Formats: sequence, C-alpha cells, structure tokens
Amino acid sequence: MEINLSSEVLKKRGGVFLVILALVAGGYYLVNSGLFNTNLLPEDPELAQAGGVAAASGVETFFTLDYEEPPEEWLARVCAISTEEGCGVTETFFLPSIEKILAEKQPKTTCNATYGEMVDSGTETDGVGDEEKVVYEWEIWTVNLTLSAPWEGTEKEQEAFVQVNTDDGEWKFVRILFDQEVEKYTEEEVAQ
Repeated sequence: MEINLSSEVLKKRGGVFLVILALVAGGYYLVNSGLFNTNLLPEDPELAQAGGVAAASGVETFFTLDYEEPPEEWLARVCAISTEEGCGVTETFFLPSIEKILAEKQPKTTCNATYGEMVDSGTETDGVGDEEKVVYEWEIWTVNLTLSAPWEGTEKEQEAFVQVNTDDGEWKFVRILFDQEVEKYTEEEVAQ
C-alpha cells in the first residue's frame, strides 16, 4: 500500500487540521471563560427576591398616608396586599396609632421603599411525623424607606424589619416588626 503525500494533499490536510485546532482552542477558551456557566447567569429578581418585593410593597402602602382620607381606606389598602393574619394585626395594633397620627399630625406623604437583605426565614408546619405539612413559609426582610413629606417626629429615611409569608404560593406582607422583635436582629449584627 502506497501513501500519496504530495504537497497539495499536505496543504489540504494541514488546513483542515488548523481549522479543527482553532475550533477546539476557541471552544476551550469559551468554556473556561465562564460563558456557558449557567450558575453565573443572573436570577430573575422577581422570583429570587419575591419576599423582598412583597416587603417593600407592604412598607410603601403602610407609610403612604393622607389625613384627608378615612383611616378605613388606609386599612383596606394595607389589607389588600396582606395575609389574613397581617390584616388582623394591622387593624388591632396599628390602626389606632395611624388614626391618632392622621388626626394630630395631618400627614400627606407617599413612601418609596426598597428591600435590603433577608435576615431570617423559616416554615410554619402543622401535624406530626408523616402527617406534618407546611402551612406557609415566612421571611424577615430589611426595608429602606423614604417619606416624601415626613410628619413631625418622624425621620425622612428609615429602616424597617418586615415579615412576609406565603399565601397560596404568593409572598404577601404580614407586618412591620415591633421594636422588641427587631432587637433580635440588630443584636445579632452587633455580636458578629
């Protein structure tokens, strides 16, 4: 068997070899550069941070106050984006304070809020053993808020700690944590 290695055949094979080498080297570079690494792709913020979005939305609604409207309208707006539990807490614990602020301070302000970081999370379950099931998930978020026209005795920029829960698979506002509850998270930061 005789192998024909003329210069023309060598040039064609050499050209093919160079093209294959360039493709392999280019592919190697792209893979190692991380271009095809799906872990580096940004997550959809609406899905990954849905609890934070619900917390910020709740704070904006909670702190948007107009003394010219009845307090019941404020409560209805807050309850529309809250869990049933959150609506009850707002009505029981926060509505009397809001009524007093509206009457005495006469605020007319809007609130702009952005979520910060999730500082705690967990699940609420019901049942035991094989009968145990998740009732809802919960998260605690820091939320930075700015009031357009703060009333007397209130800061224009504040930070709030906010609880959100899942309700039929959707994150909803529950409430702004009380000062005593916030201490748990601020003390942990100081300890670290």
